[in-house]
Amino acid sequence: MRNSGVLVRRNAGYNRFGLVIARTLIELGWEATTAIEAVQAGTIPLGLNNSLT
Repeated sequence: MRNSGVLVRRNAGYNRFGLVIARTLIELGWEATTAIEAVQAGTIPLGLNNSLT
């Protein structure tokens, strides 16, 4: 897969939004923890802010 950007807009719901993005990355072949870390490190600091433990 080539490097490409994706724009996703949200209206409300940081965790829901992060969950959808992480799940999409997993469906594209990413490992779950890598997808979660990518969402948390991205431009949505509150996305998926629940503890992994």
